[in-house]
Amino acid sequence: MIEAAKGFVPSIVFTDLDGTFLARDKTLPPRNLEVARELARRSIPLVPCTGRPISGLTPVVLDLPGIRYVVYANGAGVWDLEAEGPGAEAALGRHITGAPIHKVALSREAVLDTYQKLGDLDITFDLFADGHAYSERRRFERLADFGLEPNLLRQIRLSRTPIDVALPDFLDEVRDLERITLYYRTPGDRERIRRVLEADPRLVVTSSEISNLEASAQGATKGCALMWLCARLGVDPARAIAFGDGMNDVSMMEAAGLGVALADAQPGVAERADDVTMLGCSEGGVGAYLEQLLN
Repeated sequence: MIEAAKGFVPSIVFTDLDGTFLARDKTLPPRNLEVARELARRSIPLVPCTGRPISGLTPVVLDLPGIRYVVYANGAGVWDLEAEGPGAEAALGRHITGAPIHKVALSREAVLDTYQKLGDLDITFDLFADGHAYSERRRFERLADFGLEPNLLRQIRLSRTPIDVALPDFLDEVRDLERITLYYRTPGDRERIRRVLEADPRLVVTSSEISNLEASAQGATKGCALMWLCARLGVDPARAIAFGDGMNDVSMMEAAGLGVALADAQPGVAERADDVTMLGCSEGGVGAYLEQLLN
């Protein structure tokens, strides 16, 4: 732990889920569960911040002690589990209470333009909208061909809803577009995707895995969501701590007073953080780090 972190007691904790607060197999390390209980005892909010759609939340997340707010779809939305609203249906059939209290929508034109330029590639083209994630069935059925790590492949299959029409023909069926995710197979495809996405001023481009690129509307980042929620709660962002392992977590680590990368973070992430945990995600790196701060 760096010297500047010693004595830092956070007023709020933001953490990525997959590869950060959750182990590689998507379970919750005991050390992280215990620190979640301690944060709840101290009334320090713990805010999961995920690239998943809100419907992709599983019981291991929803049952965390003291959880009220969730940043989802890479910051395209903030969900309040205690807000009045119809809620949402999770992928495992569980009803999620609450409603979105903040949304940054992606334009249909940006999605259509991107699809027109990249739809011919052998890639996934997943649309996140209205708290769900949709995938053309012809692409969804070939997910196993993309060489994805088994736990990641299982999570993607769980959180995607296959559609039987081309994506442009589906857009009228949804209201608020949140982001698109594109998994690719070759370095050449990655470079073409990156060029197309980064050339569009309507988009902010990031990645949650080394095998994908993701695009949202400008202002739809985890860092922007952190700043928005801190303002809503009257919390100084300088008293926030943020944990992450992917490039889509960098904006929130930079927005927080203390940004911490996991010991097994993806390449390039630790260099953008203020500090790095001693343990990886599966060993409860977040919990171990917070134990030092809270004791």
